[in-house]
Amino acid sequence: MLKSITLGDLRELLVDATDLPDGVLVVVTADYGDYHHTPQALPLTGELELRTVQESGYSQSGYEIVRHSYEDDEQEEGQQAVLLLR
Repeated sequence: MLKSITLGDLRELLVDATDLPDGVLVVVTADYGDYHHTPQALPLTGELELRTVQESGYSQSGYEIVRHSYEDDEQEEGQQAVLLLR
């Protein structure tokens, strides 16, 4: 099962960041995969979407986002809902 913070955890983190200036950019980091494990900064567009993920042997993370929308049908065994922040 995919492990990550919850939406509630994110809300708490943002409350802790209220003393930061509004103009500070927000990015997501990911390991570049090189020898030194250089962190990449990935920009966000601010779009939110509720989707479904499932395990995948083809993904470096071990999970893939299911191509259909979360609302299209119910989750199958081994799938879980996630909130995508693009």
